[in-house]
Amino acid sequence: ADGLPDDWEVDYLGDISSGAEDDPDGDTLTNLEELQRGSDPNAPWIHTVYVSVANAGDALADGTIAHPFPTIQEGIDLAPLHVLVAEGTYSENLLIAALHVNIRGGFDTGFIDRDPSARPSTIDGGGAGSVVTFRHAAEGSIEGFTITGGQSDNGGGIHCHYASPVIRDNIISANAADYGAGIYCNVSSPEIIGNAITGNDVGRYG
Repeated sequence: ADGLPDDWEVDYLGDISSGAEDDPDGDTLTNLEELQRGSDPNAPWIHTVYVSVANAGDALADGTIAHPFPTIQEGIDLAPLHVLVAEGTYSENLLIAALHVNIRGGFDTGFIDRDPSARPSTIDGGGAGSVVTFRHAAEGSIEGFTITGGQSDNGGGIHCHYASPVIRDNIISANAADYGAGIYCNVSSPEIIGNAITGNDVGRYG
């Protein structure tokens, strides 16, 4: 009756006595908002996470500006509001599931200046599936990346499944799929703004 699934309450809170408006970790997000974001109601919310592939090998990497994560997925998995990504090539396939996270590329390694053209942040899927997948993500965004190297049945570059993110100012190129080599949407309503979608290899449709 409170809008929280009982199994979610038991998994995270131990029982079903907590209410949707309770905030057990004191981070200003209610239990309902934590559920919608896909975050842990017992762990204080993190506003911004920093990522730089140049920081690979840092044993202290924790997503702070002093010790950024070396991979974008590590930042996403903390369910912050913003993931800021420095220049460089990131060889990974991203999954944004049930999160409202805004991912922005093109920063210098000190996260002072942002210029995606001069400091490209490239996500290379390495032919291992869609480069970026938004799944059950009602909000959020990805902005200022080169998205390449994806190969999938559906959505080589970006695959939206029951998701409505903002996809803005990206270069989406050299991806392959049977359906939607650049972007594929299934029961989704993304805002697609100012992207360069070129040189993708479609097997059947669009």
